[in-house]
Amino acid sequence: MWQNEIIYGKMSGYGPDCVGCSGYVASGQYVGSGNFYYYDNEYGQLRIVAGDKKYKFGTVVRINDSMLAIVLDRGGSIGIGKKFLFDLLYESEEVANKNGVSNNVKFEILRNGF
Repeated sequence: MWQNEIIYGKMSGYGPDCVGCSGYVASGQYVGSGNFYYYDNEYGQLRIVAGDKKYKFGTVVRINDSMLAIVLDRGGSIGIGKKFLFDLLYESEEVANKNGVSNNVKFEILRNGF
């Protein structure tokens, strides 16, 4: 039986137009048009995040007891033991930079993968 996992750490943001980004997330979805949401049959509309490989694609994360997100991407400085635990996708790198880094973020894993 899966039990929710709660971890605390930093969250960064990124856009599909970041340096080195292709407009696609690692799971294959195209986000270059600025679409930073994913519709999930169980949880509805979710924000897209990059997360550690420990979390399979489709893992659902509650951020600070409010926002729901889904892991559909990876990142070089993202993951357990790295600079940031998760990286939140925005419509552009400019918007992501304006929102900056969030510290002491509560991440609750609600589902581990699809």
